[in-house]
Amino acid sequence: MRADHNYEITTIQLGPHDDLAKLMADLANHASTAATLAWQTEGKVVVSISHSITLIDGKLFGTVLLTTDEPDLH
Repeated sequence: MRADHNYEITTIQLGPHDDLAKLMADLANHASTAATLAWQTEGKVVVSISHSITLIDGKLFGTVLLTTDEPDLH
């Protein structure tokens, strides 16, 4: 990672879900698909993938955060 650089951030929001296992499966599926597409079709370097789960009014919501960068060609 370079210090003075702007990274691209992609956010995927999922929900509402009633079932934690279903939400976790959807989060894993969407995160891996996004990372694969960023690398294979856009030529991006995937720097990090993170996710969070929030409970709001008895419903589960998930967020995937994908950080990418351009390849360093040096």
